[in-house]
Amino acid sequence: FKIQNENENTGMKARFSMPFVKKGRLLTSFNKKSFLNSNPKFINNDGEKTIGFFVGCLANYFYIDTANAVLKIAK
Repeated sequence: FKIQNENENTGMKARFSMPFVKKGRLLTSFNKKSFLNSNPKFINNDGEKTIGFFVGCLANYFYIDTANAVLKIAK
């Protein structure tokens, strides 16, 4: 893969043809740190309510901002 914009790291373009992917399509690049590695396993809220947040692979690696927004709302 080739990074499209090296300054912003906004995406990558495939160097070879891939099935079901349009030629020249900008692909999402991986973040340096996953959501689960960026946040503690347990966040104490003084026992008001307990919730579980199950993060899938897309939110964990690609859509970290979305996962952080859910965490902010839950706090």
